[in-house]
Amino acid sequence: MSVIDIRYWWYEQDGSTYAPPGGKNMSPRQFERVIKHKASSFDAVYRAVREYREKYPDKAVVYSSDGQNPFAWAALMGGGSLATVRVPLDANLRAEIPRMQPADLLRGARGQYLLVEPSENYLVYSTGRDTIALNLPAGAQFAERWINPRSGEMSQETTAAAGQFKSPGGGMTVLWLSRK
Repeated sequence: MSVIDIRYWWYEQDGSTYAPPGGKNMSPRQFERVIKHKASSFDAVYRAVREYREKYPDKAVVYSSDGQNPFAWAALMGGGSLATVRVPLDANLRAEIPRMQPADLLRGARGQYLLVEPSENYLVYSTGRDTIALNLPAGAQFAERWINPRSGEMSQETTAAAGQFKSPGGGMTVLWLSRK
């Protein structure tokens, strides 16, 4: 299996690309001194990982960064492989994530990201919106769980059938819906 490692280039916060030219005899740290660049962002990391995941679905896509990856959730939600989310995740959720693919929220808003296994599992990362709207299969019931992305703490399971979900605490949160 081949691996695509997004390490020495990235999308910057403004959407432009930091990409040192090839064929030069310089290390990445030397390029960083010569070429001024801006930091990346959640949206930019998500965009890069998702683009490569969709273009090369048979390859592992890894987003690498120095130290603790502040954009690990962005890489995960973009469909990245081996995302270094530094919080403990429920074992059942970890087993479901590899079957999910990035998708657009049908009634979504900016700042919300979706991984989906159609009609079975929905994982939504929200950067601060209080309400998440999803089009779910008619008549289906789902187990609804909320996850704190900073601690991995998960709420008690409740039953959901509607397509509107209100975040229990506001701020950054993750919603996991699994079919009952």
